[in-house]
Amino acid sequence: MTVDLWMLVASTILFFLIYGLFQGFAVIQLVGLAGAAGNRDDIPLVTGWMGRINRTVDNHSDNLIVFATLVIVAHITGNANDVTAIGAITFFAARVLHAGCYIAGFAWIRTLTWVACVVGMATILSQLF
Repeated sequence: MTVDLWMLVASTILFFLIYGLFQGFAVIQLVGLAGAAGNRDDIPLVTGWMGRINRTVDNHSDNLIVFATLVIVAHITGNANDVTAIGAITFFAARVLHAGCYIAGFAWIRTLTWVACVVGMATILSQLF
């Protein structure tokens, strides 16, 4: 498997960790185990770190769609190379930092890590043309 594909798998695992563990824990802490297992029709609006986890999940899934598309197209078309590998590594490292910064509430650093994530995707995109 190429580095690009490994970074796609790692980014997907990161999504599962943020979504399954962190967001799941936050929901259980907010409404209890019975509430989390229920229909969740009456979950209150969350703020603070719980709200940041929700926004982290949304942001990561949005970026994962674009990243996955770029990696798969690069792989299928035979354009995966050392440059796309650097872009994929940059994306993954930035996403790990982004998740940590977002949940912790480090606004400006979080924004810089998001920019690094976009640079990683743009690096892959540059190899498709």
